[in-house]
Amino acid sequence: MPSVPNMGFSIQHGLTKPEILYPFLFGIFAVASLCIATLLFPASFSAASRVISWVLSIYLELKNPIRHTETGRNIPGPSYVWPNGQGDIEKYVQGRSRSEQWQRKYGNVYRIWAGMTPEVVLTRPEQLHAIFKDSDKHTKATNSDSGYFMSRILGQCLGLMAGPRWKLLKGIAAPPFMHPTAVRSIGRIQEHVRAHFHDLETNGNLREGRIHPVQDLKMLPFFIVAEANYGSLTPAMKSELDSLAPARENLMKFVLFGGLARFNISRFFPTEANRQLRRFRSQWRAFNRAAYERAREKHPSAMVVQMYDAVHKGVLTEEQVAQTMDETLYANLDVTTGGLSWNLVFLAANPACQARLHEEISALTPAEEEGYISRNGTYLAACVLESSRLRPALPFTIPQSAPTERVVDGYRIPAGTNYVVDTWGLNVRDEFWAPDNSTYRPERFLNSSNTDLRYHFWRFGFGPRQCIGRYTADVVIRAILLHLVKHYELQMLEEGDFTQDPECWITHPDLQVKCVRRT
Repeated sequence: MPSVPNMGFSIQHGLTKPEILYPFLFGIFAVASLCIATLLFPASFSAASRVISWVLSIYLELKNPIRHTETGRNIPGPSYVWPNGQGDIEKYVQGRSRSEQWQRKYGNVYRIWAGMTPEVVLTRPEQLHAIFKDSDKHTKATNSDSGYFMSRILGQCLGLMAGPRWKLLKGIAAPPFMHPTAVRSIGRIQEHVRAHFHDLETNGNLREGRIHPVQDLKMLPFFIVAEANYGSLTPAMKSELDSLAPARENLMKFVLFGGLARFNISRFFPTEANRQLRRFRSQWRAFNRAAYERAREKHPSAMVVQMYDAVHKGVLTEEQVAQTMDETLYANLDVTTGGLSWNLVFLAANPACQARLHEEISALTPAEEEGYISRNGTYLAACVLESSRLRPALPFTIPQSAPTERVVDGYRIPAGTNYVVDTWGLNVRDEFWAPDNSTYRPERFLNSSNTDLRYHFWRFGFGPRQCIGRYTADVVIRAILLHLVKHYELQMLEEGDFTQDPECWITHPDLQVKCVRRT
């Protein structure tokens, strides 16, 4: 029987020959140069980008097969497009429209590409139990599948960690945001709310009877959380945190638009993104170091002290601390603002619901307000949930993978494959909410138990691993709404569909609401 030739040896031996090696290396260099050119000058190399997309789409389909167990059919979904796939502009900024288009075209389970990483999209509640029943064992996608630039901002934060590191950091970061702590903080939160609205009436839009739900309110929950991180804030600390917010917001835009910033090689280029990143990282690290030194003396139980003490013991790195502090403040600034701001819009657009909420709030004595804010099952709590249902913070959830193979609607999904949930498909379009899926009706939550809602409603995640800030977010949003509805009547200034900020990755309204002081 003839022997089989050692092809690996032959290829390796052949590549050492100059007449083969040099053209091979030149070819690799030429292809790499062309790819970089398309990233630096996308408008000038659009034809080359289309060719690269076509070649890589074929390669990625072959490299990442997901087939139906009975038909052998490959999972449907949009083709890969160089360099970003469907992330992050399509997935987040355009996510509401893409959600409906993709489900209509590809069905209830399909695949998209975040860069060159596949993500399986889930749209139905019955798909979620099999995936998220062990979410505490899931692994969050590296850099949230958003590429290199994301790694320099949030790649090592608590929310993207898994395993022992996640448990360790959660043990330090979670206590200030647990339910008992959040409830004890309600009185302090109400003081912040009263002071903020006094300032808006004195110096802000509220003097003219108007409020922008995002621009006028976003820093209120921000500074409430900042106190949990650092203890009491000096005016100088507030000013510095405030001044860093626009710079941090700009960095996220570089993540969203991807391109060159998605790749590690971008760090070698003198781009505006890299200049802004270096400046922010330097200022942010300096702020946290100074805040730690101050808190050691004045607020030794503050989260920043626990974090930096762990760094000095060699348990955490300073990068993990800086990024987790960023996550609790700047990353969650957009999320909390989205969760708060749409409530104002929906209440203004639905006077009957606002009147019912005002009636419930007016029946409270000042001493009863804290208990009311902390309770689930109130009409206020139902209004917050209904707003979150109709305007989920993210169109598609942060990607995460299960540790074992799963079968979804007949498709065999390999272990380690990232999943995302289509929140619009789940929260709005699913028949569970019929017949008035798109109608603002808070009463639906007064008659629903947590068991009924499980896997039908996305807000803070599914399964054992949910957002650690959910209790604080709830009491902050409820406290602000209680103050607003108690003292003001909200009215729409514009008719028609609600305007949304087109540049924000989180769903934010971009309009003003009329505020009439109640007598």
